Amino acid sequence: MKKIFTLKNLKLLLPELLIVVLFVLSRAPSLGHDNFNTDVWKWKARSYDFGTGIFSLNFEKTLQKYHPGVTLMWVGVAGVKIFNLYADITHQSIASGNTTFAAFGLDVVQKALLVFVLGLTLAFCFYPLQQLFGKRYAAFAITGIALEPLYIALTRVFHLEGMMSTFMIASAMWLFYFLNTKKYWHLILSGVFAGFAILTKTSALYLIPFAGLSIFLWNLDEHRNLFVTIKKLWVPFGIWLGLALATFVLFWPIMWVNPVEAIQTMYRGIAVIGVEGDHSQFYFDTYVTDPGVFYYFVVLAYRASILLLIGILGSAITYIQLKDKTLKKFVLFCFIFTFFYFIQLTLPSKKLDRYIIPAMLSLSLISSTFYFWLAGRIKFNKYAKYAMFLLLSAIPLVYLYPDYFSYYNPLLGGVSKGIHVIEPKWMIGATETVDYFDKLAAQDGSTRLYQDKSLEGMIASGEIAKTETIGFQEKYYTQIWPFFREKGMFAIISDLTPFAIHAKYFVYPVWDDTGATEVRFSVTKIGTIKVRGADVYNVYKRNN
Repeated sequence: MKKIFTLKNLKLLLPELLIVVLFVLSRAPSLGHDNFNTDVWKWKARSYDFGTGIFSLNFEKTLQKYHPGVTLMWVGVAGVKIFNLYADITHQSIASGNTTFAAFGLDVVQKALLVFVLGLTLAFCFYPLQQLFGKRYAAFAITGIALEPLYIALTRVFHLEGMMSTFMIASAMWLFYFLNTKKYWHLILSGVFAGFAILTKTSALYLIPFAGLSIFLWNLDEHRNLFVTIKKLWVPFGIWLGLALATFVLFWPIMWVNPVEAIQTMYRGIAVIGVEGDHSQFYFDTYVTDPGVFYYFVVLAYRASILLLIGILGSAITYIQLKDKTLKKFVLFCFIFTFFYFIQLTLPSKKLDRYIIPAMLSLSLISSTFYFWLAGRIKFNKYAKYAMFLLLSAIPLVYLYPDYFSYYNPLLGGVSKGIHVIEPKWMIGATETVDYFDKLAAQDGSTRLYQDKSLEGMIASGEIAKTETIGFQEKYYTQIWPFFREKGMFAIISDLTPFAIHAKYFVYPVWDDTGATEVRFSVTKIGTIKVRGADVYNVYKRNN
């Protein structure tokens, strides 16, 4: 029997293996001890319920959300099993969901698994790029994607956007590869990745019309005959769609028992929440329900790296000079992906900056063609040219660590200006916030209470008066409380008056500072929390 795992085969896979290793290592520092996004506790709870549905054969329980978030919950379930095994081996209790051990420990495991899956998927993107355009372009392209600041941030959270966008770009890469080779196993991989993307979030349904349009335009360019083009569309598109649907059904158990309910739930999520709903936010320091048609252009300007923006401009200028016709087609392919995805994003009133990430990854592939073109005209060692690009791309990885959501284009004023243009929907400056109150608690002589007791229990016993208590708006409380408990302090939801009356201090973002209008009790502003020198949160002390 022919050996599969030979030294020669492993050498051929070395670039892909390096991508996985480097992707994981780039996300590893402080992973699981860096942030908790707003919805993370919901997705962790959904993962528990999803797993219960799997292992109890109650498959209808695997319908947890309209998104539907299935791939994330599969990772979540695996993380729960591994973490529980670790807790059993080390004889540590995870009975209480409020322990920092349970909060941080499970987050580490689930995020590590998620990062590995995304690194593996990105490695799958390398192969078609390498086969079509060579290792040098593939290296530029994958590096540009992997080290884009917003993508780094979204691939370090237990959430949907990073996962969906990675599956989407992998599906698009293998679709383009199929269009060039006509080998159906390439089309099969594209369809499978599309299925995973749709299982992650319904926004990925975009891939269905995009795949049909891509196959149609490719055949039209090839045959120059509308009748022949339409005739040759249905077989590859049918196979692609069939594989996407098969993957969708295979990995979502509710589709085995009650597909109608699953589809209806997804439809309601798209029609009612995605299209008709809104998501109010501060935009240019104004509270809006719909930031308008130019929102995602503003997001691109503020949230894209300088290298990406330069690359986009450069590729637009140098496109005509590209000698490789396939590469020119690829740039056009990515442009079409980006153009129509922008339209899909702009139509609903609900708009958030993180929704742009699939289009940003596609633009990164276009941007890479400029750096690839530029490298071909610089006369020195090819490895040195790539090393220079790698070092420039890695600057945000090092400079922003571990607060990657705090990136705003420094050419447009950085974080100090950016937060007033695009509100950070997920908390930035968690480390600075905890450090601020850690020092304040030492000055106040507050007692550190590390025991595993609920806030209600601490209030009832009167022990809450001994320690440092800090009030946050609910959306920030959900993201910061484990870090304060780790330091023996308590975060409190300031929106709930019965809890807020026990807070000594209150924290409000500078773009939404309602502390100045507090009427429930008297407060005095005592300071400001800064992130890289920029004022981000105002701190108020409750007057006794």
